[in-house]
Amino acid sequence: MVQRGPLEVLPQGMEKIKHLTEIDVRHNKLKVFNVDTSQYTFLSRLFLGFNNIKSIHESVFVHQKLTMLWVNSNKDLNFPPKIRLPHVYFLDFRNNSVNFPSSLGFEQTPMLRSLYLNGNFVGSNGELPQQFSQLSANLVDLGISGCNIKSLPSYFTSFRQMRYLDARDNRISSLPEEMTEWIKSLGMEAYFHNN
Repeated sequence: MVQRGPLEVLPQGMEKIKHLTEIDVRHNKLKVFNVDTSQYTFLSRLFLGFNNIKSIHESVFVHQKLTMLWVNSNKDLNFPPKIRLPHVYFLDFRNNSVNFPSSLGFEQTPMLRSLYLNGNFVGSNGELPQQFSQLSANLVDLGISGCNIKSLPSYFTSFRQMRYLDARDNRISSLPEEMTEWIKSLGMEAYFHNN
């Protein structure tokens, strides 16, 4: 753990430390995270938030054991073309100011319960990624504030586990009655101001 420091470059040969279960380098000045995390068979939590990272080793987004991943607040850090995180239940990709991935669903993140995408963009169509509806079985917390979203999809009412929805600072002009009933019926904590 090296937090809140001037760290700009990671040491060479980090992959040799095979038994790491957690890497935490939040609040530093890293520009690249080029560590092959596939060498860490016990790694479960990875904290890379609040840096200047523009490039992450492709192994991070296909890691077989990761359960929690923070890559937030790294402006212009793009989603990788391939995501397959079979055990991640917490993913924080907030405030990177990039477009959402074209696909994000059960195939990429079958265990996902908490997803924070605030401060990124859905693109000109104002819609969420393809296959997003597949997350309905497990998703509990969803942050999509400041994402240029025009409307919430009707399939959201099938998200029966949802307890937290942050949809502030978007372009949502109205909510259908079925959506307000869904929010009420689940006793959800939901935020919509500045739409």
